[in-house]
Amino acid sequence: MTGPSHKLMLPRIAIALLVCFSRLAAFEPPGSITNLAYIDLNGDGANDVRLYLMGAKSINDVFSVVSEVRGIAENVVLSRSTDSAFFSVGDAISTERTVYIDQASGLSWLPISGYIAYMDYESLVWYIFPARGNSPFGAEGKTDVIVGIRLRVEANVHYGWVRFSRPDAKLETLFSVAGSDWNPVPDVPIRAGFPPEIPIASEILPDSAGVRLSWPPGTSNWILESTRRLSPPVVWEPYPAGGTYADVPPEEADRFFRLRRPE
Repeated sequence: MTGPSHKLMLPRIAIALLVCFSRLAAFEPPGSITNLAYIDLNGDGANDVRLYLMGAKSINDVFSVVSEVRGIAENVVLSRSTDSAFFSVGDAISTERTVYIDQASGLSWLPISGYIAYMDYESLVWYIFPARGNSPFGAEGKTDVIVGIRLRVEANVHYGWVRFSRPDAKLETLFSVAGSDWNPVPDVPIRAGFPPEIPIASEILPDSAGVRLSWPPGTSNWILESTRRLSPPVVWEPYPAGGTYADVPPEEADRFFRLRRPE
């Protein structure tokens, strides 16, 4: 009886050790604050938002790990509603949205993921639990979320969004930045997951000289493009402009126009 029993247990132990050490190598909770990402929404060279990962070790080798989205300086995270902080694709991010406030810290820090990890040194296995038990925490169970941001650019208020994604919805899988955008026009909303909609105004020029197209000063470096047809294949070409306006003579009246952000 003793011999066969040992023959069955040895391979099981070997397999268990291989699995445990591979998980430990790929997953070990941090013991301090880590900056996972900085986001420069408006491209001015200054960071506007950051993604933090914080790991705290308590007694009995229990780790509490939380990643949060934080605005830098006067930039803040917005809340979609009282029930959900995250925005759905197409939601308007505007002055009507309230600032998200973390109840624990009293600051605009939005938790995006979190878990509790415990290392059982007898079996060499990590055990991972939800951060708040049965209560939803952050983007638990999601692989893609959009966070609304209110920016302060000089003396103006702007709105933007950041998309975070991860390959699976496991508690220990961290989010990374998957995209972002902002509206360069002050106090004008932007739809979550979409580029800003820049208004182009038209004005008839005196003496039948054509039409003047104009757009907001915040987009003076954008590129005006035109095409004569909207059926595929559409070919957009740069059109002469003077910063925030362009004069279109009568012979060019059959053109279609668009503004494009410079790459």
